Amino acid sequence: MRIKLIFFICFLITLFSLCFISKGFTKTLTLVDNGKSNYTIVISSNASLSEHHGALELQMFLKMISGCYIPIVQDVQNPSGPMILVGQSDALRHIDNSINFDELGDEGLVVKTVGNHLILAGGRLRGTMYACYAFLEEVLGCRWFTSECSYIPK
Repeated sequence: MRIKLIFFICFLITLFSLCFISKGFTKTLTLVDNGKSNYTIVISSNASLSEHHGALELQMFLKMISGCYIPIVQDVQNPSGPMILVGQSDALRHIDNSINFDELGDEGLVVKTVGNHLILAGGRLRGTMYACYAFLEEVLGCRWFTSECSYIPK
């Protein structure tokens, strides 16, 4: 009985420690503040159709949520400042070259932050588009129930 109690106490201490440690590594990005944004959505100059679609959908829903229009630019325009990097691009490789797109295949995706940049990327066929929808759904709370019924938070 005593061993179980010691194990349980150690488990709780470890659990609480992990909670506090993980909070220290959590970074919150503010994409829009009071209807204004310093962010730019960045895509490759040779982005696939689904990467373009993902960027356009992201832009449209961010406008619906926040009232802020965030421009889409190509990486060849050498954007500066904080970026939402959509899909594979030279700008993404400059910020983070650790993503192995071959391992992701056509539909794998990555949603992560690096510094003050947001990365929504994946396979060129559908992965990047899925990353945009995953961010909108899992982080921002958008819900699509049918083609005519959705919930877009404000």
